[in-house]
Amino acid sequence: MFFSNYLPEETLELIQEIKTKTPLDILWDQIIIEYAAIIRAQKIMHVESKDEMIK
Repeated sequence: MFFSNYLPEETLELIQEIKTKTPLDILWDQIIIEYAAIIRAQKIMHVESKDEMIK
């Protein structure tokens, strides 16, 4: 790989792992990550009363 001398070892390991995945596997991983982000955002934005003020 051309940039392998300049990338951190952790990044190179991630690239190698991604190379073994199919496009469908990558798409499914992205769906799961997005779903988790939506659930997390809903928990953060949950308001119990109109007087609740979180800063």
